[in-house]
Amino acid sequence: MPQSCPNPANDAAAISLLFNRAGFDVVEARNDLAIGEMRRVVRDFSDMTHGADMAVVYYAGHGIEIGGANYLIPVDAHSSATSTSRRDRLARSRAGLA
Repeated sequence: MPQSCPNPANDAAAISLLFNRAGFDVVEARNDLAIGEMRRVVRDFSDMTHGADMAVVYYAGHGIEIGGANYLIPVDAHSSATSTSRRDRLARSRAGLA
């Protein structure tokens, strides 16, 4: 697994605390997720917040835009200079995060 960068985890912890203090139920704060874990966490969050008046996802990490669609990039993504394979990215719109 690639070496973790401390800033996204620190940012996520700070945002989690901010939302908790504002009265939100902080469902789960997760760091350094591989694609399978990322998909599961997003699916679980979607299930848990179904019917909610408001739900917030804070993502501190890498993302890309390809052809007008935005993608979240997991820590185990394999990339080249020009692309990231479909297997290694999670579409924000497909995850319900658009």
